[in-house]
Amino acid sequence: MLEPGLHPGDDMQSLMPPEVMSLLQVGEGRFLQNGSQHEDDDAGLFQEVVTEIFQMLLEEEQQEPNKEAAPSWPSMRWASISVHLLQWKFRTTLLEGRCLLSHSKAESLTFEEEQTAEYILLSSPAWVCEFPGLAKRCSRLIAQRLSSLGA
Repeated sequence: MLEPGLHPGDDMQSLMPPEVMSLLQVGEGRFLQNGSQHEDDDAGLFQEVVTEIFQMLLEEEQQEPNKEAAPSWPSMRWASISVHLLQWKFRTTLLEGRCLLSHSKAESLTFEEEQTAEYILLSSPAWVCEFPGLAKRCSRLIAQRLSSLGA
């Protein structure tokens, strides 16, 4: 069931909220960066699936006319908590990346800088492939420290 005045052939993207449109653009950009025909097909399929899901949500919303217009307080609170957690995670990742970048460019590291870099690299192994030189350097420093303890 479509909104009044809509027909199955109408452009659903014009009705989609900005969040859905940005998701479509992110998906499209991710697929188009690599540029292969297979990935272009994936981008089209992704857009088609998101459009179909949005269509189903619109139909479901129209089938429940007694549903409150405003979302409930618990759902709003959950959404707020989720957004804050995602922002915190993004901020943390950004700070870790900046820290590792500055440490990777430094000629020498203080003991505290070395330990900070080691902690980040060990707690988030994905950084190792981004900063392989710093990871090797930290490994050598840890090995030197351990060998001096054993001697």
